[in-house]
Amino acid sequence: MAKVYKGRLFLLEDDPLLHHMVAEFLEQSGFEVRGAYDGDRALEILNQEVFDLWLLDIQVPGLDSFETLQVLRQSHINTPTIFISVLKDMVSLKKAFHLGASDYLKKPFDLEELLIRIERLLIIQKVTINEDCFYEQGRLFRQDQNFILSAKEKQLLEFFLHHKNQILPNDQIIANVWSYEGSVDHSTLRTHIKNLRKLLGKEHIQNVKGLGYCFKACV
Repeated sequence: MAKVYKGRLFLLEDDPLLHHMVAEFLEQSGFEVRGAYDGDRALEILNQEVFDLWLLDIQVPGLDSFETLQVLRQSHINTPTIFISVLKDMVSLKKAFHLGASDYLKKPFDLEELLIRIERLLIIQKVTINEDCFYEQGRLFRQDQNFILSAKEKQLLEFFLHHKNQILPNDQIIANVWSYEGSVDHSTLRTHIKNLRKLLGKEHIQNVKGLGYCFKACV
């Protein structure tokens, strides 16, 4: 049975053993995992690449993850973030959420619990696209009609919904949506985007010439 692709994650963890263990578990669970061992390298990657979720250990060499997240949030990058840390005090917990963390997991933690928290954050609930169109659980509802999206249309739309108002390069979209399927060219991406535009309205998936595509829910 083919592995179900669940998304692209970034892991910042400076302990090599824990880093390998978490990455391997998440990859076996269907995620693509990219990682770093220090805050400076993490910031460099996160400014250049798109992920569905970040896992950030707080106390790492270089920039700590509080500083890293603060810089990224100031750049209006709102990727869901889970802090993982040995810090158990309320000051650290409050600071994490104040800076824009989505969740906070204290070490040591169970890998299955981590997976549950990740999947909870990545579930797309009912999302309003415009006043007469919304998406929920693989179906697109528009006026008095509803459309069941193909698996690839669903995956593509959910990737856009996770990254609203961000310019996404063609290759980055392909790397995320077709991650386990070998070589896919830009014409395949254009075909799927054309199909979604027919259902959504072409104004919602905008072509940014020379850069990629930008999804806008309410326009």
